[in-house]
Amino acid sequence: MAEEQPLIIHIAYSQETFTEASLFSDEYHCNTICDSLSTVLSFSKDEVLTYLISNPKYTIELLKINTHQIRDLRLLNEIKSL
Repeated sequence: MAEEQPLIIHIAYSQETFTEASLFSDEYHCNTICDSLSTVLSFSKDEVLTYLISNPKYTIELLKINTHQIRDLRLLNEIKSL
């Protein structure tokens, strides 16, 4: 059987967030690969959710970021379909 090739869903650049979907999932089913020297900060799910509940300003900021990412992904999918 041929080895499966990874499917790139998102490329995160400097100071971007990723794996937000794991905040609302019991299990995160994706991997992250760094292909250059990186510093990655990791926070527990409970810490992040507690922080966002306590700081609505940052919840809105994260929502804005995610909205822009979704819009960009939709545009990319539209371009790929042409």
